[in-house]
Amino acid sequence: MRDKSYDQHWLALSKLCGRPYWTRAWIVQEITATKHGILCCGASKASWSSLMVLWRDEPQSHTTRG
Repeated sequence: MRDKSYDQHWLALSKLCGRPYWTRAWIVQEITATKHGILCCGASKASWSSLMVLWRDEPQSHTTRG
């Protein structure tokens, strides 16, 4: 059984990725062009490479629910 905080973190990341911000052409271009990107949201920061490792290794769907 997974930890509840694990599911909460995935839900938060899924909601972040579901924002309209990510559909903007220049955002997609910047993401694909960078080698060492940093995602900042509020006071939180994460490297693109660490997010991609998490996303790749998560076996379940990465979509928000309701």
